[in-house]
Amino acid sequence: MTKIARIETIPLAVPHDHGGPAPAWGGRPWRALDVLLVRVETADGAVGWGEAFSYNCLPAVRAMIDETIGPVVVGRDATDVAALMRELQQAMHLFGRYGVTIFALSGIDIALWDLAAKRAGMPLGQLLGGPADPPLVPGYASLLKYRDPELVAEKAREALDEGYPAVKLHETGEPEVAAARAAMGEDVEAVAEDEVGGRRARGDGGGGPALRGHELPVDPRRGAGDGGAARAL
Repeated sequence: MTKIARIETIPLAVPHDHGGPAPAWGGRPWRALDVLLVRVETADGAVGWGEAFSYNCLPAVRAMIDETIGPVVVGRDATDVAALMRELQQAMHLFGRYGVTIFALSGIDIALWDLAAKRAGMPLGQLLGGPADPPLVPGYASLLKYRDPELVAEKAREALDEGYPAVKLHETGEPEVAAARAAMGEDVEAVAEDEVGGRRARGDGGGGPALRGHELPVDPRRGAGDGGAARAL
């Protein structure tokens, strides 16, 4: 058994240009992408690296790893990643089944799989079964939210010029989605993120611009109560 000896968190702030007016979070301009690196070292000196999602919540995610999950993980077997993650998710469910708890667990999970691939002497993708042929998830450009039809159209055209075959929009208003569709043409696949609680920029039969699909079309907190909406999509 290879035991986990220590876990270290390293915060980074990557300068970020939104491409439009800088969005604000709690009144603060969002000019950098917060990244929390997670370094896991085993007793024999091997090191794996992970990353925990931490946009606008980095201190909380870091505290969850340093003060809550880390002490539980140190001394555990680093080789059975799936079993350890199942156990940790069950043990930590009191702190939430999503959000900061899962962000923290994900960073550790990625680091442990990085370790596993290094020990196997192969890329992680190959360790997990190799690439699908054809790819199960085609590449696409994921635009940010601009709330400006002209700017959305400009960014959509830029994505196509860079060679992306499809575009994901974060807009929830029909004028913005319509502008993107007009800029891209009807042959380019477009997906909209409806955002829980936001106004749906419906297309397929809803009177708006045609979309290939929707992300987050229903509120997961409502469970079966959103079954009708799910079937409609």
